[in-house]
Amino acid sequence: MNRALARLSRRYLAAHPLQLALAVIGIGLGVAVAVAIAVASESARTAMRLSVEGIAGPVTHRLWGPPQGIDESLYVELRTRHGLSLAAPVLEGFLRRGERTVRVLGVDPLAELEIGRFGFAVGELDGGTSELMTTPGAVALTDATARALEVELGQRFAVEVAGRSRLLTARALLGGSALGAAAEDLLVMDIGAAQELFDQRGRLSWIDLTLEPAELESLGRLLPAGHKLEAVGARSETLESITRGFTLNLRALSLLALAVGALLIYNTLSFSVVQRRGQLGALRALGATRGQVFAMVMGESLGVAAIGTALGIGAGILLAQGLVHLVARTINDLYFVLSVTRLDLDPAVLAQGVALGLGVAVIAAMVPALEAANTRPQLALARSVIEQRSRRLLAWSSMLGLGLLAGGALLLLPEGFVWALAAVLLMMLGCAFLTPLAAAGILVPVERLLRRRFGLGASLAARGVSAALSRTSPAIAALSIAIAAAVGMGVMVESFRATVADWLDYHLQADAYVSVAGRYGTRQSAPLDPGLVARVAAMPGVQGLATWRGVEVDSQFGPSRLSVLGPGPRSRAGYRLLDPGGEAWERFLNGAVLVSESYGRRHGVGAGSDLVLVTASGPRTFAVAGVYFDYGSDRGYILMERGQYLRHWPDSVISALGIYLEAGAELGPLLDRVHAGAGEDQRIVVRSNRDLREASLRIFDRTFTITRVLQLLAVAVAFVAVASALLAIQLERAREFAILRATGQTPAGLWALVLAQTGLMGLVAGLLALPSGGLLAVLLTDVVSVRSFGWTLHWQVPAGSVLGALGLAVGAALLAAVLPARRLARVPPALALRAE
Repeated sequence: MNRALARLSRRYLAAHPLQLALAVIGIGLGVAVAVAIAVASESARTAMRLSVEGIAGPVTHRLWGPPQGIDESLYVELRTRHGLSLAAPVLEGFLRRGERTVRVLGVDPLAELEIGRFGFAVGELDGGTSELMTTPGAVALTDATARALEVELGQRFAVEVAGRSRLLTARALLGGSALGAAAEDLLVMDIGAAQELFDQRGRLSWIDLTLEPAELESLGRLLPAGHKLEAVGARSETLESITRGFTLNLRALSLLALAVGALLIYNTLSFSVVQRRGQLGALRALGATRGQVFAMVMGESLGVAAIGTALGIGAGILLAQGLVHLVARTINDLYFVLSVTRLDLDPAVLAQGVALGLGVAVIAAMVPALEAANTRPQLALARSVIEQRSRRLLAWSSMLGLGLLAGGALLLLPEGFVWALAAVLLMMLGCAFLTPLAAAGILVPVERLLRRRFGLGASLAARGVSAALSRTSPAIAALSIAIAAAVGMGVMVESFRATVADWLDYHLQADAYVSVAGRYGTRQSAPLDPGLVARVAAMPGVQGLATWRGVEVDSQFGPSRLSVLGPGPRSRAGYRLLDPGGEAWERFLNGAVLVSESYGRRHGVGAGSDLVLVTASGPRTFAVAGVYFDYGSDRGYILMERGQYLRHWPDSVISALGIYLEAGAELGPLLDRVHAGAGEDQRIVVRSNRDLREASLRIFDRTFTITRVLQLLAVAVAFVAVASALLAIQLERAREFAILRATGQTPAGLWALVLAQTGLMGLVAGLLALPSGGLLAVLLTDVVSVRSFGWTLHWQVPAGSVLGALGLAVGAALLAAVLPARRLARVPPALALRAE
């Protein structure tokens, strides 16, 4: 593009600041949402990786044991008999201070001196190693953790461990520069003190090893049954795979806002081409080539996109600070304890945001740029020619839309979550390209109806929208897709919630439930006091107990969650099978296992399959008796009867109780007796069936907060698109409105006309959003949720969702029309009628 055209382009943009601002805001919002989700997800992923690898230092492998932990005598044997000097025992635990969950690592300071972690080897641990080894309850922590826990060096502070109150002392500050962010929300203490704190005397969580290839091969043959050696990075890869479906869902939804921003860029640039059709015709007549005109329009697009993308990157980083806490909270609710204390601004993620913003702008500007380059000079002044061409393009747009829908349908054929997400995006784009033809089809009968019922004046609103279809259809499409997303996500969330509520109704068969307060572990659930279990069983009015224990065991599919059930009187009714026939429950009671639906789908396991689990005595094969519905985790569970579990793992811990009352027994007094039976030593949670159900649904609603935030952001981008289109129409049709003013139309009448046209655009967008939103709901509920989470959802259309979608579309459109209508009413007719 030569300098004269560049100056001309800059002057045009400077002369239309509001139009430029709306385009910048549209693409900026789209980029901001995409960047925010990417940064938040990447920050969570980095926190997961650092939680495993950040403290590893030079360690190459970790030795894992059975659920109850590794006997510390194995560590002694590795160092003495096998000469592995670079070996360090670790006991991991979790405690709570207030509402904050903190990770604790019990380590051997003398062994860490040889490995060089936590500052032991380089003297970065203030106070030296003796404080941790000689002071009861002494811990080392970073400045950031001390501030978060509101403690100072030398201070004793109270914490809660498995429901029991304990006192620790902040005796040293971790200054280990190699730890970085991995030391945030981390306490380090002597392993003997940690074993006492967590009641794990003689047990280790894992053993860290630095191995040469020859040592690795020989050690693998010497390990006892039930133990597993893996590379340090393998654990972080496992954690990332657990949450991959969740983060991919978020990123796919964030792209919706960017797609709406693309429609806004298209609308802005196509209007600028029409608005300057005289200027472009003159340039072509004066010798400007098609390539130069094309480059000018594309340059404008890139300039607008560059500004919007830069602002979007900054806004995305700010937005990510709020979203990262929602992402971390959801991971804590659904997967495992994770602390994300800072953003990870990966340059690659920011570069992706820049590429998305500029790439979307290039694609959106292609059609207007080609339109400008291919317009013949003698026809450039004719607005009708542009509109006629736009209408001729309706057929091509519709064919492209049908092609995208067909392509999306084909992508549903191969199995895989990514294919399903790609199908959703293609089908939503297909609906957007079908919008112009569908809008034209709706507006024709509406115009006739308005003319017949209310006269010619009333039909001007529909005619104005229809006559400027090249201008109005992108805005209608943007609003329609955003409302469709709200409808589709709303139906999916309500279906999910109704399914979970129904599941809780039949799954929670006991009258009351007892567990340790808070959440304290990832590999195994916190233990209840055995004496409390015995006391509850002997209480009057108790018909029976169901016991539960959650642990993580190795299988042929990697780490798997094992739910250990000691069945109660009505436990059978709490597990509905996908195939209710047969004798699955009887087989379960006799040694077989049940798997949840999500676990079965994820690993291809079903009734009649065999499942290999690594027990304390080595790998054992268990028959799968059936598959049951469960919505507690998308990772899924293996359900095993408690007696069978005790035969293979020496772990008698009970983590939760379900209490079944005798007929006529009162629940309230029993709950009081259970609380009194726990005494002051262990803080427990005792909840009725109803209270537990309500608490579970509150967690569900909290989990989907981030989804609702993204829905609102997408609608906000669509709102800007509608405002931009209305502003364009106002400027383009200034002469038409001036004629109406000159022939007697009042400013209030123009207000009413503009609002009627805007309301009609919103109504059309709402009507078109219903089928596309229904399609999206089907895809999300019956395809994406199944492939991503492995859950079968029961359809639930929210009451008033149709009227709500229409109301949201019309309301957003009317709100967006306020500024254009106000400006229009203030333009003097004589000024608008002045010859160009």
